Amino acid sequence: MPNASLTERGLIAVLAGCPKLHLVLYFCRQLEDAALDTIAMIHPNLIRFPLCSVKPQTPEYLTLGPLDTGFGAIVHHCKGSWRLSFSGILADWVFYYIAAHAKKLEILSIAFVRNSDLGFH
Repeated sequence: MPNASLTERGLIAVLAGCPKLHLVLYFCRQLEDAALDTIAMIHPNLIRFPLCSVKPQTPEYLTLGPLDTGFGAIVHHCKGSWRLSFSGILADWVFYYIAAHAKKLEILSIAFVRNSDLGFH
């Protein structure tokens, strides 16, 4: 199938069928908060979740905002996560959420998230 790519629906199907999976490395063209929320709910045993946007300055395609809700859901539901990576748009508040909920986090890798470091403070 030429020009076919894995969508968030396909990613969710793969995760639902692989309950022992602990690591997902996903390069996406588009993603929505609801997909990340679903991933977090059906697969709370993820311990490493690198999420890379092919176009990191592109907002969530339905709301045209940052992926805060979805990334926050990963942090909230995947309590054992020790490595989170993200390239894409996030707002400052999500970093407070990471600090408050990601108690086992050892590695946080972020790129292209915002122009402010207010969330880090």
